[in-house]
Amino acid sequence: MLSVKNLIKALALTAAAAAAPLLAQPTLETYLGPYEQPHAGQFEGDWTRSEGTYSFEISVEDGEVTPRYFNPDPINVESATLVETEAGGLQLQVVLRDQGYPGSTYTLQYIPQYRILAGTYTIPGQPPAEVYFKQ
Repeated sequence: MLSVKNLIKALALTAAAAAAPLLAQPTLETYLGPYEQPHAGQFEGDWTRSEGTYSFEISVEDGEVTPRYFNPDPINVESATLVETEAGGLQLQVVLRDQGYPGSTYTLQYIPQYRILAGTYTIPGQPPAEVYFKQ
């Protein structure tokens, strides 16, 4: 006969095993959205970083992405490229080169379920910081 203590342990282990698949979360690299395949147009628009004054104005023409960056004044965008990830998604890589921006880099991906751009911001010589932008 099982003691109450052993019964509780057995139930806890069973519940933990059953919940494990529910706790798994998709990563930014693999989530492509339920209905929409990634495309350059998802990056188009005015985007404001969660902290406030940083923003992108992104235009798309013939699949080419042209971002403008502000803090709140314009900051020079040295380059911007769309790169296909191993999982089939798209990442926007933006290099900033201006006073106070010595090759700082954004690597962003559109997350359709939240309608945000999420990724990292890296200042040379410092670890990357996680960031997101909303329209």
